[in-house]
Formats: sequence, structure tokens, C-alpha cells
Amino acid sequence: MVTNERHPKEALLRVVRVDGQAVVDPTGVQEGRGAYVTADTQAIEKAKQKNAFARSLRMKVDEQIYDELLKRIQESCDE
Repeated sequence: MVTNERHPKEALLRVVRVDGQAVVDPTGVQEGRGAYVTADTQAIEKAKQKNAFARSLRMKVDEQIYDELLKRIQESCDE
């Protein structure tokens, strides 16, 4: 979304709009309008600066979504 690069789906994180709320979709198959970002700290920070999820999902997106994505990356690095 932010980097304009192609990656396999497994290398991306998805945020989806469900019932008027933005939620992280760890499975990548949840129904609803979705937006993908590279599972990279810099890409998520750039998406936050540009408010990219709000534009893609056509709704206000709480900053906690970005924090949750960053937390998921940190957890995957710890494993």
C-alpha cells in the first residue's frame, strides 16, 4: 500500500473494515474491505504518517491499529 512493492501475501499484514471498525486481520481472509501493508516497521510508520489506512478503507482509523501492527512485527521477531 505504501511502498508500491509486490510481496507474497504471507509477507503482508492486512487491516479490514468490519461493521464500521478497522481491525487487524491475522488470517488475511476476513470479509470486508481490506488494505495491506508490508510487515516492516518503516512501512507501517510511513502508512501512519500518510494516514494510508483511512484513505484505503474510506473511514477514520484509530492509531491503535498501527500500534497493534507494530506489536505483531515485534512479536514475530522475538519468536
